[in-house]
Amino acid sequence: DLGNLKTTPKAGAANRKLIGDQTKRILAAGAVPIMFGGDDSTPIPFISAFAGGPSTLILQIDAHIDWRDDLRGERQGYSSTMRRASECPHVWRIVQVGMRGIGSAREAEVEFARQWGARIFTSRHVHHRGLEGVLEAIPEDSNCLITMDCDAIDISQMPAVAYPTPGGLNYTQI
Repeated sequence: DLGNLKTTPKAGAANRKLIGDQTKRILAAGAVPIMFGGDDSTPIPFISAFAGGPSTLILQIDAHIDWRDDLRGERQGYSSTMRRASECPHVWRIVQVGMRGIGSAREAEVEFARQWGARIFTSRHVHHRGLEGVLEAIPEDSNCLITMDCDAIDISQMPAVAYPTPGGLNYTQI
């Protein structure tokens, strides 16, 4: 456990460098990096730090697809995590589960994600068809990076998120 990283408010570039450097250090030691907390900007350098290693599949468990190119000019933060991940040469597949957030992506972002090859499974899909399709989208021998936003969980079980949305995944599905 390396403890909490000392990030600084409004110092996005420095914070991303710190996250990326620490993740690379953990990977170089042969350990499995695990990151808890942060906003949509923190997974971007974490995912990028896996470059140079084996091809990576990302399993994103979230209410939102996060494929915006930018939000008010910011490309390294809110709603752009998976778009940035898709630009990493080591990321070969993105499987997204639990999506349902209204306003998290416009039609263009959903179409871009699908054209890139993202496998999108809405929470409704999981409720009606189970997890079999999701599991089939993840080859058994994959190097899998898992990212989970707690807003993927239904608000009846996880009400304390920034954008609570009904219809989410339940504890057992997660």
